[in-house]
Amino acid sequence: MRIVPLLLIALFVPFAVLALTPEGRMDVIRDLQQGHADHALEVLQPATSASTADAEAQQLLCRLALQLERWDAAVAACAKAVALDGNSSNNHLWYGRALGEKADRVSFLKAYGLAKRVKAEFETAVTLDPHNAEALSALGEYYTEAPALVGGGKDKAAVVAGKLDDVDHARAEELRGRIAASNKDMAAAEQHFRGAIAAAPRSATYWMVLGSFYQKQHDIGRMQEAIRSGLDANGGRGEPLVGAAHLLTRTDQDPQTAIRLLRQYLASPEKSEDEPAFRVHLLLASLLNKQGDAAGAAREIQAATAIASVYHPTKQVATNTGR
Repeated sequence: MRIVPLLLIALFVPFAVLALTPEGRMDVIRDLQQGHADHALEVLQPATSASTADAEAQQLLCRLALQLERWDAAVAACAKAVALDGNSSNNHLWYGRALGEKADRVSFLKAYGLAKRVKAEFETAVTLDPHNAEALSALGEYYTEAPALVGGGKDKAAVVAGKLDDVDHARAEELRGRIAASNKDMAAAEQHFRGAIAAAPRSATYWMVLGSFYQKQHDIGRMQEAIRSGLDANGGRGEPLVGAAHLLTRTDQDPQTAIRLLRQYLASPEKSEDEPAFRVHLLLASLLNKQGDAAGAAREIQAATAIASVYHPTKQVATNTGR
């Protein structure tokens, strides 16, 4: 039986999520990694009593809403997770991320207020767990990119990079690369990004970071070299496949390779929460449509709908591909 009506309600009304069993938590985490949004929502559907609300379930709901690009729902769920368990570093980290995504999509005045809250959540996440590498990276990136008016500062970011050295040296080097690029010191930025590659146990992700750096410098040849190096290092698995496809697509390079990489990712068990399968299916549909393969595009849209029927861009992509 289709669960779409329940899912639509779940995305737009305040949530009271039942406390999850350990098995339920693992199911949702697998769903997030595999991009099975409909099933994850079914597990996390609202309960009748708020008294059973579960902080971890709310955090998972927030993460799912972020995948579905439901920014208000993500903010609401993460706010509830923090209210239920304010001592969790990861709850504050995800709340900061949700606020940041919303800030990117509102007016300047609203973004100003949200940015301060993003900073506060990331700082709290780091205070609660100084060894949380993802929280340190998020805070360092915030300091690098945000103006001083809302608490940004390259000097602050450099301090965070120093703290990251003891936790995740590859992330520390990536952050230093971003600081250098922000300061227009491209030689230093490249050096630090290569340092991240050298420090990482699995370097493919950082090869794609270097590729993105070259893409922003309009150095397509070196971008392609970085992609090839990353794919060789990765052995054709996981999120770097999608990263490579994004780089090729943004620069209008080699669409057939991009299509092959996306199919390889979708066939792999090593999928990522950051690149949910339903969004990858839709990217593949768009590329196939541009190549004149309307039937192939329709199949990818159908595959996306089968696992994330409430992801709102699906209908728009279907219209654009002439389905």
